[in-house]
Amino acid sequence: MNERSHFSFSDYRSFFKAELERRQARNPRYSLRSFARDLGFSAPRLSDVLRGRYGISRAAAFDLATRIRLSEVDRAYLCDLVESEHGRSRFTREAARARLAEAPHAKNSKRFQLIGGTAPEQLFEEVKSWLLEQSAGEKARIEITVTKE
Repeated sequence: MNERSHFSFSDYRSFFKAELERRQARNPRYSLRSFARDLGFSAPRLSDVLRGRYGISRAAAFDLATRIRLSEVDRAYLCDLVESEHGRSRFTREAARARLAEAPHAKNSKRFQLIGGTAPEQLFEEVKSWLLEQSAGEKARIEITVTKE
C-alpha cells in the first residue's frame, strides 16, 4: 500500500535499483533491458551505472527523473544526490550535500498509494497513524497516489 519515500535514499543508485525492483514486482518479466529502454539508456551503460563503474551527470539525472515522472521536489532531490557524488567541483558537491542535509521534507516525508479495490478507510488509518508518530509542530509532507491496479 505504501512506497518508500524518495527522500529515504542516500544515493541515487539505490533509488534506481529500488525503482527497477518495484517495476519487476508489478511485472515479473520486466528486465534491466526494459528499464534501460524506458529510461533512454543502453542496457550495458545502465548496468555499469548501477554497479558503480560509471556515474551520471546532474542533467542526465534530471532527464531520468523526468522519464520516471518524479515530482519537481523529488527530481531536485535525486539531482542533488547525483551532484553530491559527481559534481565537477568540490564546491558543487558540497553545496549539493548541504541542500540534502537541510531538506526539511526529507525527514518528514511519506508516500502512500491507494490501489483500486483497497478501502480508502485503510489508507486514512495508515496516514493518521504515520502523522501521529511525527514530532508536534513540524511540517510533514504526504504524497498520495491513486491507481486502478
